[in-house]
Amino acid sequence: MKKNGFSVVELLVVVGIIGILLAIALPSYRQYVVYANRAAAKAFLLEIFSRQEVRIGQTGGYAATITELGLTTPPDVQAAGYAITITPQTLTLQAAAGLEPAVTMAGFEAKATPAAGSAQAADGELSINQFGLKLPVAKW
Repeated sequence: MKKNGFSVVELLVVVGIIGILLAIALPSYRQYVVYANRAAAKAFLLEIFSRQEVRIGQTGGYAATITELGLTTPPDVQAAGYAITITPQTLTLQAAAGLEPAVTMAGFEAKATPAAGSAQAADGELSINQFGLKLPVAKW
């Protein structure tokens, strides 16, 4: 007589193998998702930096909001749980030994802050300023 189907032992072996594969693959996949979300936020911060450089050349000042740059937060950055903000800054450069008066200049910092409780929360903030300084360095 011919048997059709699988035995319980064979099914348990297959389920065990699938479980082992998932135990190995799932943490790697989660790390990949965090990395991909970070890459989307970095790309948008670089777009903000680029638009700010154009704006300072055309108008002499930096934008204080994303909408002033003609941008909206991309869906992939929103889905990743990042809040994107631009903070205007005023920088004062002091002259050495009082030879010249201090110079004041405008600046900005664009920041991607992950939402609390999101997968990105442990990854931390990303930022870029008017000089192109990207922090934290290890995340860029």
